[in-house]
Amino acid sequence: MSRVPATIVDDHNEALDFYYRLIARKKIPFSGLCLVHFDSHPDLAAPEAIPVKEFKDRHLLLDKITISDWILPAVYSGHFANVIWMKPSWAGQISCGQHEITLGIDEDGFLKTSSSLPYFTSDLCYRKVLQNPV
Repeated sequence: MSRVPATIVDDHNEALDFYYRLIARKKIPFSGLCLVHFDSHPDLAAPEAIPVKEFKDRHLLLDKITISDWILPAVYSGHFANVIWMKPSWAGQISCGQHEITLGIDEDGFLKTSSSLPYFTSDLCYRKVLQNPV
């Protein structure tokens, strides 16, 4: 039987450091992972404190992300190919279903999405035109 690495964190963004350490030790692949996120909040905000060009500095990124914006940098960096949000029935930030969300860089160098879902437009994460979309 294979053992699966696991961790328990207080602040959700601390999980990203765990993934980075597993990637560095070659315990999981660098890219193409599927994140199954159990939470009452989607944590899919775009970080306001760090431009995309600084995502490659792991320590700087981990220092600046928060509990609400730690997932999208990992998606944009290629680590997570899919995100499945397992939410309670009363959590209404994003409707149930499959959503294709494109990420990219705005004119100021920050991560944004072209998704017009209310969750993203209300959080100022939306931009109609993006550079380097993924």
